[in-house]
Amino acid sequence: MVMNAESGAIWFKGESGNSSVGVRAFEAQDIGELCTWFGSEADVVQWAGPKLSWHTLEKELHDLFDVSSSAGDFFSVVNKAGDLIGHFQLTRNRRTHQTDLSRVAIGPAYRNKGYADLMLQAALQFAFDDPITHRLELRVFDFNVPAIKAYERLGFQVEGVRRQSVHMKGDYWNTIVMGLLRSEYETRKG
Repeated sequence: MVMNAESGAIWFKGESGNSSVGVRAFEAQDIGELCTWFGSEADVVQWAGPKLSWHTLEKELHDLFDVSSSAGDFFSVVNKAGDLIGHFQLTRNRRTHQTDLSRVAIGPAYRNKGYADLMLQAALQFAFDDPITHRLELRVFDFNVPAIKAYERLGFQVEGVRRQSVHMKGDYWNTIVMGLLRSEYETRKG
């Protein structure tokens, strides 16, 4: 991990050392690009849950970003050229010592190129660099098999299923709850 003062990004190298991603604070200027990644209501619900709407996403994100006291929990992932390639959110609960990983997305042009694993490794390091984080939790829909496999490669375990937890256009989606404990993260990191 290396901090670049010019870009404000912290750079993470891949395990092979040949690739890297930068993680920086999410900025209002990122919202427009991020919104282009989602082509339907279902895409937005899969990314952000049922609280945001595809038709008003840009306005909702601007409102959320403007009023959120936790804007520091939103992260943008960039490549060497400074292009926005991904996004994730970490929400910390200091009372329960739990951090939630949510709103994970890779831009369509950057999918299936290894960026997701790099971004997730960075997200885990950000989460567990905070000594308060004992447990990292996420929720993923059961049909998102590539994401589930990526989370499992990083050590997340399936802890339960929230059956038919979201209604989308006449269908019900199951939500898988996955978790990773600090001790498991540290063992894997070795």
